[in-house]
Amino acid sequence: MKKGLIKILSAVALLAAALPCAVSPVLANSGPREERGETASGTIVRNKNSVLAVESEKLTFDIVDFPPHGENVDYNSTVTAEYKFVNTSPNTVHTSMAFPMKAGERYCYGDREFAPVISVDGQQIDCVTRYTTAKYTNFDEAVKLITDEWYSDYFYKVDLPVTKYTVSVNKPEGYNSVRISAEVKCDKTKARYICYSSNLTYHFDFDEGNGGATYDAVTTKQALVYYVLGDTSAMSCEWFIEAANDRNGRLSSYKPVDIPLNITAESANTLKDLILSEREEDSPINDVDYYNGVIRNLNDYYYDNGYAGSPTNLRFKTSGALVWYLYDVDVESNGKIINKITAPVFPTTQYYYDPYVYEYEYYLSPAAKWASFGKLEVRINSEYYMVDPPKGFEKCDGGYKAEFSSLPKGELTFKMSTAEKPHVKNSSRGVAIAFLVILCFICIGVPLIVFMPFIVKAVKKRRAERELDFSSRRD
Repeated sequence: MKKGLIKILSAVALLAAALPCAVSPVLANSGPREERGETASGTIVRNKNSVLAVESEKLTFDIVDFPPHGENVDYNSTVTAEYKFVNTSPNTVHTSMAFPMKAGERYCYGDREFAPVISVDGQQIDCVTRYTTAKYTNFDEAVKLITDEWYSDYFYKVDLPVTKYTVSVNKPEGYNSVRISAEVKCDKTKARYICYSSNLTYHFDFDEGNGGATYDAVTTKQALVYYVLGDTSAMSCEWFIEAANDRNGRLSSYKPVDIPLNITAESANTLKDLILSEREEDSPINDVDYYNGVIRNLNDYYYDNGYAGSPTNLRFKTSGALVWYLYDVDVESNGKIINKITAPVFPTTQYYYDPYVYEYEYYLSPAAKWASFGKLEVRINSEYYMVDPPKGFEKCDGGYKAEFSSLPKGELTFKMSTAEKPHVKNSSRGVAIAFLVILCFICIGVPLIVFMPFIVKAVKKRRAERELDFSSRRD
């Protein structure tokens, strides 16, 4: 009886859990639910403790258009952060600033590149561009990745030896296709390896005429190439060789063959040499940023068996980086400056609304690193509507505004749309399913819940009567 009761209660719980899912929006189409945007931020101080104080900050969002789906060439919406810095110390203060932008597809289209415009007291200033990984939890942590030191940990070091292995086979008699693979044993504390597959799998296809390998699947024709980082004696391979009679034969048609492998090893010098050799000639990323970006890629792709990823992980491109615009400012004793940054702002597009909803996010938390922060004014210039305005915002001529006497807690997020009250897209099927689930819950779940105490009481009573009857028979 206990098991039966548990099953009944479990069924009721499952019905209750399914109810919120059933009544949630079901899209009428199969398109993407949303397209992620980019989080914006103001300038970030690189000094650990800045004595500059922010007298005031004015954020101006000019939302004149929304990002076209899949193309942003004609996109013009921006955010401008205007800071009034004041130096209350008796000495001139030199401060290093960093302004971050995601160097992804949204920031570069064709011949047009979206870049910030930075000025001090009305004069546009030159910046130094640096690149770091785009994987970060917040900008405070990301800015620490800007360094002139080569990344180093217990395994990865610039002078770590690298050995390049090249594996090839000769055409076996009667076969047109050869497949090799390896069972790899690697002490990950002493060595790691890079190849397009973790078990070094490779297919060789041969022409009937000349018997030469023609398949180019990795980096070098007619051969499997892989790299061993560190101590080569810490890695061993047991090779398996199979062949098939038909070109590009199915896996089921391969069978073991006994043919020799041609394996050569040559020094690729050091890890630094290997990584920098993969950089494109026209890459704007300097040596240190490129090397550090690659090492973080390798760490992200690290496997327990020592597999460090494919050769693509040796490449660090601007399209996958966080680009930083670095500049310095000097503020005299008791002096003030106005630092202004204008940059494109890309929202997250929520396609499950009709019309679409665009959510903007702006990090305010980095501003807490200044010596002090005064008032914050936010202005949104737009002909569009703000959806569910956040606390503190009110409608005004030409858009919306909010004023804060100090730096607010948390980050700034708001939503915009071409309609004041966009609605979630629903399909008739989704509504029908929701109705059926609700109906089942009302007809089955509710009565079970209501009458459960009586059912339990009756079960206990019946069990007691049976035990009494059994005792009387035994006596």
